[in-house]
Amino acid sequence: MYRKIDPRIWNDSKFHSLSNEGKLIFFYLLTAPRLARMGALPMTKSALLEEVSAGCATRCPTPWQTGLNELLGHGVVHYDERGLFWVKNFLKFNPPDNPSVVKAWQIDFEVLPECPLLVEIVENARKICESKGFAFLKSFDSLTIPNMGVAHGVEHGVEHGVTHPVAHQEARSKKQEKKEIKKETALFDLTRPQDCSEEIWSEWLTYRKQMKKPFNAHGLKLLQTEAQKAKVTTEKAMTLAMASNWVSFKAAYVANANVNTQANDTASRFKQLQSQSQRDNVHRPDELPIGLEEALNAYA
Repeated sequence: MYRKIDPRIWNDSKFHSLSNEGKLIFFYLLTAPRLARMGALPMTKSALLEEVSAGCATRCPTPWQTGLNELLGHGVVHYDERGLFWVKNFLKFNPPDNPSVVKAWQIDFEVLPECPLLVEIVENARKICESKGFAFLKSFDSLTIPNMGVAHGVEHGVEHGVTHPVAHQEARSKKQEKKEIKKETALFDLTRPQDCSEEIWSEWLTYRKQMKKPFNAHGLKLLQTEAQKAKVTTEKAMTLAMASNWVSFKAAYVANANVNTQANDTASRFKQLQSQSQRDNVHRPDELPIGLEEALNAYA
């Protein structure tokens, strides 16, 4: 597992004001082997300082403790006495690449200690997923966060082992949430177009699936646009694409195919005339029909 560190960190005023010990502690928190994917590290202060300083914090604790206090004072790192650190902006620079990564957070949440800081981590993670789109949010909502209930359950009426964090009920009204989800899911809705039969539509979806190129609403819109350019129906465009083993349909494909067909027809016509001329012992005429001279040069 790798993490991203923005080189602009050296231009940040808060980072620049840190002592050398503070900077080293911060880099350790960003790269620690036990760091969870949402920027949380289950570790006590003493264990952290001992690890980063390679034992020096035991003999000379003051500079290391000062460096840690600098980070906590600036608010870039949060800590709970249950033994949990959190790099607040970690997900800002290390967001999940796809919804499957979000589902993998389940393992991380299960090992984090139950505390108020965990609630903040969960709410921040959900906001990040919400900003990434419906698919990411759906994956996050499928997670089971076992420690949320006891930590925050009495205050918010959430039972232990609830699958959805508290932020669901506080983010916005149900009406507004449904409106936004509906808007996002419109990109994923896929219905059969009117100018395509059920048989061809089913064949097309199976064809794309076999190619490992799942079809979506955006792809359908592009295909219909190209079909209009070529002045063919959606069904005709799909049929041509499947017959030609194309991933999708483009008007340019048909235009190129027509040009090649016309050229081949012209060449074939010339060869027929040439064969007939040879059989009849007729010399090649000085002037050829329009188009045949070019075909001669191209296909002789």
